[in-house]
Amino acid sequence: MEKSIFWKDEYSLNELTGKLEKVKMILQAIVSKFSDMGIQITDIQQLAGLVDNRRHLIDGMLENFVFNQLFPKAPAGIKRDIYRNMVELPDLSAIKESFEPLEGYFGGLNIPDIVNWNAYSIRDGKVEIIEAEKENLQSRFYEVAETKAEQDRLEAVRELCNSLNKLVTFAADHPANYIVKGVVEFDENTGKFVPGRHFVKNGGVTFNWIIGSNKKAESLKTSPVANEPAKIAADASDADRGTEFAKSRNL
Repeated sequence: MEKSIFWKDEYSLNELTGKLEKVKMILQAIVSKFSDMGIQITDIQQLAGLVDNRRHLIDGMLENFVFNQLFPKAPAGIKRDIYRNMVELPDLSAIKESFEPLEGYFGGLNIPDIVNWNAYSIRDGKVEIIEAEKENLQSRFYEVAETKAEQDRLEAVRELCNSLNKLVTFAADHPANYIVKGVVEFDENTGKFVPGRHFVKNGGVTFNWIIGSNKKAESLKTSPVANEPAKIAADASDADRGTEFAKSRNL
C-alpha cells in the first residue's frame, strides 16, 4: 500500500536541516585542521571519541590520538609508552580552536542540544550528511498513513477538510474557530484546513504530554482536549483579540 505523508511540522524540519548543516561546517573545519597537520580523518567517530557528552574537547584524548596518527610505530627495542614521552607533538592550538564552535553549538526549540554523529560520513576529506540518517531524524516531525485503516481515516479527514474550507468562506470569524482538535488543524500559512496527526494514526486517541512523558491516552469520543488560554495583549482590539484566541485553539 502506498504511504502518504499527511502531517508535517515544517518549523522543526527546517530547524533540523539548519542544525545538520551548521554542525557539518564545524566538523569540516576540524577535519581540515587535522589535514593541515598531515592527519587524514576517515571516520566521523574518530572525532566523536575526542569530546565528552557536552562536546568539550578532552586534551589527553587529543594528544594520544595525534601521537598514534603521527607515530604509529615505535623504534625497535623501545616500548611505546616510553617512546610517547620521547617525542614532541606539534602545536595543537589550531585544532583545539576548531573544536570550540562545537562546544558553543546549541539545538533549537524542538531539536535537542546534541550532535547526531551518525548522520555524518567523511569521504576524501569532505564531511557529508548521510541522507538515510537525515530522513530517520526527520521522521520524528511528520506522520505517514501506512495501513488501510489509516488510509481510510485519512480519506475521511480530507473530506472534512474540504468541507471546512468551503464552510469558512461564509464565516466572519477566524477559521481556526472551526477546527476539530486532534482531527483537523488550520494551517495559517496556506489558509487551509489540514489533517491533524492524532486521529489518522491513532483512531481518535490523543495524548496529554507533561514533562516529556505521556499520561494515559484519552479518546476523542469521551474526553475533550483542553485548550490553553490565549495570550493576548491587554491593548488588543476586539478583532485582534478574536483572531489570537482562534489561533491559540489551533496550537
